[in-house]
Amino acid sequence: MIPDRLFSIMQCLECRSADLSYDTEKSKILCRACNASFPDKEGIPSMMKGGPEEQDWNPWDLDKVKMMGNSYYKRAKGELPEKEASKSCARFLKQHGIYSSGDTLLDIGCAAGHFLVSFRRLLDENINYTGIDSGLEYLQWGKEVYGLGDDRNFLHCDALDMPFCDKSFDVVVVNLFHFFPRLDHALKEAMRVAGKMV
Repeated sequence: MIPDRLFSIMQCLECRSADLSYDTEKSKILCRACNASFPDKEGIPSMMKGGPEEQDWNPWDLDKVKMMGNSYYKRAKGELPEKEASKSCARFLKQHGIYSSGDTLLDIGCAAGHFLVSFRRLLDENINYTGIDSGLEYLQWGKEVYGLGDDRNFLHCDALDMPFCDKSFDVVVVNLFHFFPRLDHALKEAMRVAGKMV
């Protein structure tokens, strides 16, 4: 079952309606407005059209992506040290007063959620975290390491077409801007779902 907090901010990719329901028998999210359906893959909603190979903007070599993903998984589990990028992101959010206790945070391009280690250690051990990625396997690893609940969720989706209502998150972190061919598209979508503008 999808955590209530995540379900409450989702919208249909097809018609943008937030009138969604959950079919427990079929493990699917259904749109009451247009009848579109999206699978729930063991607690992780899959709300994207295809995988990374279907994204015409995605330049990644899938074999290299999987190899990188293994290191992110090990970082999430604590088998490898935290990335400097995750520590510096957490410090930046704290030093500039961008994150406040109780805020909701969206991590775009989260892989296995390895930034959550630094966010919990340096920002808030009870942070309300949602991670999205186009790699479902990464998200399954994140679920394995952190579990799922109202304060930690993962969603399979495209960063350029997120299934969230406007201003769904207090803080939005994007750690993969260097992959997008048009930075303005990625930034516009990230800003759409962000509640604060700093």
